[in-house]
Amino acid sequence: MIQVITREWQITKAYIDDIALHSGLINLDWDDFKAFAESHRPVVAIRNEDNASVTELTDNAMAEIRKRCSNKLSNIIVSISYKEGEELMMDEMEGISDCLTMFANKNVEIKWGISQNNTLKCRRCISVFAFE
Repeated sequence: MIQVITREWQITKAYIDDIALHSGLINLDWDDFKAFAESHRPVVAIRNEDNASVTELTDNAMAEIRKRCSNKLSNIIVSISYKEGEELMMDEMEGISDCLTMFANKNVEIKWGISQNNTLKCRRCISVFAFE
């Protein structure tokens, strides 16, 4: 299920609730969001939770980002979450790397993190926060 958030205050709230309040294996915190938001406007947050592969979830989320953002995309934050017992496998991470490399090649600064979240309804969740 893809959720799209476009109001700045709702993007910020989603980041705090879904990302900053949870510790991770590769941790994202409030300072990561704040550093981007001080010089760029948060324009959209995409949350994609499903039992599909991380690669598929990431591809779908990034397609939504490309649809909704202008060519002025400057920064993105990507958070990957999984349920306990559904740990990420290395081959899944390769698909994410390919997708993020495409943005990095366009000089988009990227911060990313991985966390376990047992409140998920499905196996995996990708959250992407885009800034212009």
